[in-house]
Amino acid sequence: IWHFNPHSLMAARLLDRNPAAIPNAAWFEARLGQALTLRQKLFTKPHYRLVHAEADGLPGLVIDRYGDVLALQANTAGMERATPLILAALQNLIGPRSVVARNDSPVRKLEGLEAGAALDAWRARMVAAWTGVIERGLPAPGAHRFYFDRGDETLDQFYAVFQTQVDQTFRRRGYGPGDFQSLVFPGAQHTEASWNQRLDAPLTFLLSPAPTRNP
Repeated sequence: IWHFNPHSLMAARLLDRNPAAIPNAAWFEARLGQALTLRQKLFTKPHYRLVHAEADGLPGLVIDRYGDVLALQANTAGMERATPLILAALQNLIGPRSVVARNDSPVRKLEGLEAGAALDAWRARMVAAWTGVIERGLPAPGAHRFYFDRGDETLDQFYAVFQTQVDQTFRRRGYGPGDFQSLVFPGAQHTEASWNQRLDAPLTFLLSPAPTRNP
């Protein structure tokens, strides 16, 4: 039994190896119940990742538990459609006071799901957080090299808004072409095959002898 989405980079996601299984409310309650039982054995307090997608047999679904409040991410079209069944199962198993929809992940766009204001706000928070961390931790230029690259297809198509801000952070700190590179490879995808095709670029930059500096 699979979730199938012809518009996604990963078109089929396995739900159950039993061909007679029916992914109805009872099925989701049983699968979520297994995840809950495992967490209750591992944690003494109800604060944990309740469901971690494929690892719990629920591809595309992530649920974090904060006591009687749950944060739910439906990152595939299949799990988006099954959300009412999932909520009913969670009500029976946990009876949460509140369930917050965290449907702001950029991967939802690859599934043909909406983006909207939530995604824009998430991007702004993410960029501000990471550029702040990087800027505070950067050593002075001259003794280190940093290399970034990306394509512009599949998951890499979402990176430009983030990478532009990171690049500006490095340049503000005085990093130049000799100790900082950020490259874009048009047509490249977020795959090991694409990374392998351009492996020479980071190795050449990072491992080549440092230029002689004037004393």
